[in-house]
Amino acid sequence: MKELVNNKLVFRNFFSLTLAQGINALLQLLVVPFVIIKIGIENFGLVAVAQVVMFLLSTLAEYGYGQTGSRSVAQNRTDTEKLSKLFYHSIYLRIILCSVGFFLLLLLSLIFSFIQQHFILYALAFVFVPGQALLPSWFFQGMEKLQWMAAALLLSKILFVLLVFLFISRPDHTSLFIFFLGLGNIITAIAASVFIVNRYHLKALGCSLKEIKRLLIEGAPVTAANLTMNLMQYGNLFILRLYSNDLMAGYFSVAERIYFAMKQVLTAFAQSIYPALCRINSSQYKIYFKKTFLPFFWLMVAISAMAALFAPSIIGFFIKEANTMSILIFRMFCIAVPVVCLNMPGALVLLATNQRERYFKIFAIGLFINLLANLLFAPQYYAMGTVAAVLITEVIITVLVSLSLFKYFHQNQLHY
Repeated sequence: MKELVNNKLVFRNFFSLTLAQGINALLQLLVVPFVIIKIGIENFGLVAVAQVVMFLLSTLAEYGYGQTGSRSVAQNRTDTEKLSKLFYHSIYLRIILCSVGFFLLLLLSLIFSFIQQHFILYALAFVFVPGQALLPSWFFQGMEKLQWMAAALLLSKILFVLLVFLFISRPDHTSLFIFFLGLGNIITAIAASVFIVNRYHLKALGCSLKEIKRLLIEGAPVTAANLTMNLMQYGNLFILRLYSNDLMAGYFSVAERIYFAMKQVLTAFAQSIYPALCRINSSQYKIYFKKTFLPFFWLMVAISAMAALFAPSIIGFFIKEANTMSILIFRMFCIAVPVVCLNMPGALVLLATNQRERYFKIFAIGLFINLLANLLFAPQYYAMGTVAAVLITEVIITVLVSLSLFKYFHQNQLHY
């Protein structure tokens, strides 16, 4: 049972990552009232929609390394040659994919008029894509050195906040918001990469087309799944903007950002326990989840309930003219947090047991449901229709991944 769970290690990793991601989320949230005062809620909506596009492009550029890369690192921790190969080819692949991402941005500007009208803003915002893609968080995750990963993430957000407070002071500075976010990430990515190379004595390697091809094939299912998940998560605002305007997008985005900050805790927990799931035997999953997941789930239920109770005060902190609808939107998001938490065991087991195709199929179904619900509800109910689509999607995904988990345990004659 020694191999099962090093609870101290899991707690240390979770605490480090949660603290850093909590501070990261808090810093970004604290910036929101300042930015809204300086550029206005309508321009904030413009920035929020542009940020959605950059999140999706960065998902393509990251190419699933948060799962496939960290898994490979966790399994080859003592093999310097393999680690070097993984690290350098991740950089080569991401540079290629960032170039593809900028070409896709040009295509999007030809399709959507509101992107074309503000293309300079979108071009500056594109700095976020290589900044996010080149952060070597996956390497720290695989090594279970999440305190270093946490420090890197924290540094990038501190740089971002400093730049925002120093240089954004009026509406025509709107385009600098996402640019500064990406710039902070790029500086941090360079520093973290130098640290990794020196700390683990990685040897510089040339680019192998064969290895790039292998990584493309290996990462395709997870990347497709990540794109579907991020389309479901971030695409809601983009679809809402198609049927409304920047002002409504701004109001919706404030509630959504608080929701995303709450979900950061879920992400930190998942990243903390995933490396152990990759190593332990499947027969030990049940006791592992009982010891780690169940207490965490009830904690998130309590946090969500408290957030819903104090929703008027929370929304009022960010928007002085907060209305009943924005409060209701946030309360509906609070319901979604425990639902998302419930899909964690099934999703992590699918990844840890290399069932990537099933993982992708589930989230592809979720994306289809999300798009359908948005197209049905957003044109008529606007922001309320969009948040309803989020809830419907998360419930369906949770049901599907839970069924997959039960099926896996049944096939392996395990009990859950």
